Amino acid sequence: MNTLSVSTVLLTKNSMQNLPRYFASMREVEDIIVLDGGSTDGTVSYAMQQPNVRVFPQNPAYLDAHGYIIDFSSLRNEGYTLARDPWILCVDADEEASPALLDSVRAIIDQGKPGVYFVKRKLSLDGREVVMFSRSVSDHVRLFHLSSVRGCIKPVHERLDIIPDAHIGFLDVPVTVPLAPAKSLRAKYDRYLIIEARSRAGIGFTRWFKWVLLRNLFSITRMTVAWLLTFLIPRRGPRLPFGNLWEQVRYLWVLTWRIRP
Repeated sequence: MNTLSVSTVLLTKNSMQNLPRYFASMREVEDIIVLDGGSTDGTVSYAMQQPNVRVFPQNPAYLDAHGYIIDFSSLRNEGYTLARDPWILCVDADEEASPALLDSVRAIIDQGKPGVYFVKRKLSLDGREVVMFSRSVSDHVRLFHLSSVRGCIKPVHERLDIIPDAHIGFLDVPVTVPLAPAKSLRAKYDRYLIIEARSRAGIGFTRWFKWVLLRNLFSITRMTVAWLLTFLIPRRGPRLPFGNLWEQVRYLWVLTWRIRP
């Protein structure tokens, strides 16, 4: 097997249900760094059996009393310091890397030009692609060279701090992301709300009005209109369930209210 000279940082906590598919799709990846948050379902022992995997415990400084992550950026940045390769591929435990995606990554690495590469996501429900507008699911960074970034920032909904003159590229091959059941989102989003509210405490009225209230109102309107219009697209396939849309809308409204001046 031709290995792919990239590292990836995988955050796990009782992820055993997804790992067989994940590791099967990542067999070519040379270095998978698993940071585990105290799994009790066999995640750690299964991961340690994989030939391309190194397992480390998550730093308790970035966890709450129940073992949930409260600073995703700092945790990922620690993982990047453990990387054996300067190229980082980002694929989460509930996702799979398609052969086409890995071929695209290999082609970029072979070019030898460091940079940051965005990839479009496709949502799937019960193995079928969710019908959405081409621009209704945002691009995410899925491949980057460590020399092109300063690391992750923001404790939740983390993003990379990209060096200003870094090369920015896009991969044509999308990543398929399974859609989580709406009933599983509330507890996770409520934890995220606590983290985000804490990180934005003390925000001034002008900044809150412009960068939180107006921005979130725009996001809610855009998401809702885009969701309604998907029912006019003459293509077979599931649409985003209303429950999933509602949890996203609720998150933005609650966050806006909690951090008001």
